[in-house]
Amino acid sequence: MLSRSDLDSADVRRLFRGVFVDARVQVGHGLRCVAAVRRCGEGARISRLDAALLWGLPVPWSEGVSVSIPASRDVRGAGLVVHRHLRNSKTSSVWVPSVRLRLPTTAPVDLVRECLPRLSLVDVVVLADAVLRLPGVEPESALASWSSRGAGPGRARDLVRLVDAGAESAMESRLRVLLVLAGLPQPVAQFEVVACGRRRRLDLAYPDLKIAIEYDGDHHYVTEAQKHADIEREMSLRTEGWEVIRVVSHGIYRDPAGTVRAVAAALERRGRSVRLSDGWRPHFRQLA
Repeated sequence: MLSRSDLDSADVRRLFRGVFVDARVQVGHGLRCVAAVRRCGEGARISRLDAALLWGLPVPWSEGVSVSIPASRDVRGAGLVVHRHLRNSKTSSVWVPSVRLRLPTTAPVDLVRECLPRLSLVDVVVLADAVLRLPGVEPESALASWSSRGAGPGRARDLVRLVDAGAESAMESRLRVLLVLAGLPQPVAQFEVVACGRRRRLDLAYPDLKIAIEYDGDHHYVTEAQKHADIEREMSLRTEGWEVIRVVSHGIYRDPAGTVRAVAAALERRGRSVRLSDGWRPHFRQLA
């Protein structure tokens, strides 16, 4: 048992009211979440963006630690964002390696409902795509949950329309959402094709028109071996009659209009008429 003088000494660091750690301990996100649950007591669970981060889901960083508590409890404190359990939401738990503990969190499917009114439309679609990839998540059940509840029927309807369980990365999700909001047809995510005798998976594709859209992250330019593999892959696709459009982060964060034009032009070259929309502009910044 620590005395008051112990708690006031430089050897101890206060995280939240009544929760202290050794001052030598490095305090990361995982430990702050442990402290938040301890502070809030029985029935508390990490929620919203903080829970998503514990699950390794792609969300922006948040200030404070979000904690969901039962309606019967009342907890407050500096550095905490405390709210009541969302109606009909479930509690799950996730292993946090940095603290070697399982922490209670809002269940991943319900995290999307918690974050729906707090994230931009694009960010919440990115989150929902990632949740659908988690083991044990049933897409049909998740979509039913998201469409029946949330921050208003319009926002929930947009989410369900745009989400895709096939996406394998946050940037692929952003690229797909950009194209759909711009009025282009919904591309197929992770389409498999055999090109020159080898099976390939395309990030996004219009299979009937043989148009492939590939997102190249930074790792594509790190080694000569990766560059060679990308060139060989593209050549094999072109040999089979595919048109390949490559997109990098610049084409999403700085020049989304250029990306939309490039894909629209490819569709028109393949005989598909397009009618572009400005629906993407409220959600993506044009800086170039």
